[in-house]
Amino acid sequence: MVAICTRGRREQLEEILAARRPSGEPAGAWVWLDAEETLDAFMSCGRFDRATARETVMPILEAASAEHEGTRVYGEMAGLAWEAGYVSAAIELEGFWNELKRELPFSLFCSYAIALVSGPEHGHEFALMQTLHSEVVEDGLTLDIAGAGPAVVGDFPPAPEAPRRARQLVRAALARTCQQDVSEVADLVVSELATNAVIHVVSPFSVTARIERGLLRLEVGDAGSLTTATRERLVPEPAHGLGIVDALCSDWGFGATTGGKVVWAELELDADGAGAR
Repeated sequence: MVAICTRGRREQLEEILAARRPSGEPAGAWVWLDAEETLDAFMSCGRFDRATARETVMPILEAASAEHEGTRVYGEMAGLAWEAGYVSAAIELEGFWNELKRELPFSLFCSYAIALVSGPEHGHEFALMQTLHSEVVEDGLTLDIAGAGPAVVGDFPPAPEAPRRARQLVRAALARTCQQDVSEVADLVVSELATNAVIHVVSPFSVTARIERGLLRLEVGDAGSLTTATRERLVPEPAHGLGIVDALCSDWGFGATTGGKVVWAELELDADGAGAR
């Protein structure tokens, strides 16, 4: 896996990877590049420097492809370029990746802030960007929810409609893996955890979902810290708030992260993939 991402995203991914592998097991073949530094190297006077980009990326992709079949690349550079106002450079960068894919076998996953790129002022560019991808998942990036890897479902602002959008994304991801039977319970759990992030923390939040060892694990991370007051709020009360999560899930809990905290919940799946307490 080649990950060209921001420092915060790298820390998030490393935490997920550490949680998924047994103690002492090596992390596997990951190549990490800082998205901001790499993008700066690729830009010259506000324009995308294709020659420099090729000199930088090709040796990494060739080495990864030689050692592993099915190399994956996760990139945030185009999104950063768009956010900085270099929209044309972001489009050029996407075209550049597609050119490389015709030369080397790898899968590419790009990350954009959908609210930024889909505004009316960039309607033509947004439509063009979508044609450069085989699939566009709005509000989030779904990666292997069935168990081959983590599933980063979405990042959301602290807005009233955000919990509803979070539920929609989790429901769509579960439908793709034939796990619709558990989606109703997952709806309630995601709604409660996301609403807590919006109301009590007033923080942007992320929703992560993955299926492993017969469990659906849902995580909601926000920028809140685990103060005494926060811990007091994270106490389940019967038939109310987290009490519902406690009643519906096989297990749940919370913990500190580099950027704040995460609240997680697990739902058991029966042998046929349907939900079970």
